[in-house]
Amino acid sequence: MPPEPAPSAPILCIGALNRDLIARHDGPLPAGADRPGRIEARAGGVAFNVARALAREGLAVALLAALGSDAEGAALATEAAAEGIDTAGLIRMPGRASDRYLAIEAGGRLHAAIADTATLEAAGPRILAAVGAWPAGPAALTVIDGNLPVPVLEALARAPRLGAVALVSAGDGKAARLAGFFHRPATRFHLNRTEAEALLARPLADAATAARALRDAGAHEALVTDGAATLAWAAPEGTLRRDPPPARARQATGAGDRLLASLIAALYRGADRAAALDAALAAARAHVEGETA
Repeated sequence: MPPEPAPSAPILCIGALNRDLIARHDGPLPAGADRPGRIEARAGGVAFNVARALAREGLAVALLAALGSDAEGAALATEAAAEGIDTAGLIRMPGRASDRYLAIEAGGRLHAAIADTATLEAAGPRILAAVGAWPAGPAALTVIDGNLPVPVLEALARAPRLGAVALVSAGDGKAARLAGFFHRPATRFHLNRTEAEALLARPLADAATAARALRDAGAHEALVTDGAATLAWAAPEGTLRRDPPPARARQATGAGDRLLASLIAALYRGADRAAALDAALAAARAHVEGETA
């Protein structure tokens, strides 16, 4: 997936838009511990996080996601529109509650998380119908979030009108859902090492090993992060490795989404792979240090 000019059609993000509930404690958090901290509620979900960051980068972006028929769904739709995202593709599901994501962070790292995406999963047929009837025609790039159910992901992997795809995992518990995108051209996998291990069902020593293994399994490109350790981006033109810049981590949720969005924005502005990766790492650092939502 070489650098491309800024798209005339919007970038399309397909996946989760939900209410994030994030609890943070500054120090270690042993199992069963009860500690003071802060709890934040905000709009979230992988597809929304990427779409918001792209909109803030000045790119045209549309979001295809599912919401409940509740007041929370109306509020989330309003928040997404306020970020400059095209929300015409938001699907309201009658009689359903909007999805939620609960994360516990300790010392700036993710301690545990649970994603309730029942409404998104129930909306699968409507999401596929919306992709087939998308009024803007083929998207310049489609970002697909691994929160979608397997039948939807497999259908999207075969959808010719999507063109180039950035495929982002939604946690190690859902990483295996992405296997249908192996051997699909113009598709870049975005995972952390733990997610890559779950997808390939074997241990992987580091990000470079994981990225090569994903390429061997059929990924056109693979960008694998590994926390503060070296990350790797394997592509037909070679593998890039980078050490993330040192950061005073204050938040973890959404860091990978921010990295992906900044990488896309840099590539669309004409940066080469190395420069785009450096820009993405700088943006991710700002996020984990608490400079961005």
